[in-house]
Amino acid sequence: MSEKIYILNRVIRKIIVIFISLSMTFLAQSQETSINVIHDTSDILLIDSVFVSAKPDFEFNSIRKISKDTLELVICSKFVYFPFGKIENETDLKKSQLTTFKASKKRNSNGHEVRILKFQSSKLILFLDDDSERTVSSYIVKGEIVDPEIKFINDIRIGMTKEKFFELFFDTFPVMLAERCNEIGLIACVDGTNHYYSFKNNKL
Repeated sequence: MSEKIYILNRVIRKIIVIFISLSMTFLAQSQETSINVIHDTSDILLIDSVFVSAKPDFEFNSIRKISKDTLELVICSKFVYFPFGKIENETDLKKSQLTTFKASKKRNSNGHEVRILKFQSSKLILFLDDDSERTVSSYIVKGEIVDPEIKFINDIRIGMTKEKFFELFFDTFPVMLAERCNEIGLIACVDGTNHYYSFKNNKL
């Protein structure tokens, strides 16, 4: 009888050891998987229960708003600050993609000199800052682009399809989600500069 109990105890101990071994293996695999998931999904966004893959240079920060037809994304990409290229002075302005605009100078309500840029029905108000210690030496105060002749540095232009627009910023973006979003907002992660792109009949 005692021999049977001894054998039974040995079997039980083996079962416990096997169980502990399997548990440790499973835990190690779970931790390894979690690390890989975090690494591999650094540019993955969950938008309204749908996963999309953002391009690294998009520098996605967070989702500010999503509604029935509007999507607002906070990004840190330089594009949101310099959609027509970096402009630090008058010389840069003359060499930029804004050369088709007619420029004039004006002082705003704060007494700062700004550039009023006009081309057909499009208009931009540009501020050139002469403070060398600032990281952003120029920025667009406000504006509206409605003419297809005007092209942004990454080839965004009026008339482009929504699919082409999303391809500039995302590696993958579900068609059903793209069809739903007709107003896309790109919000700067630092100073609150906002871009809004409106689509109608799948065209910008």
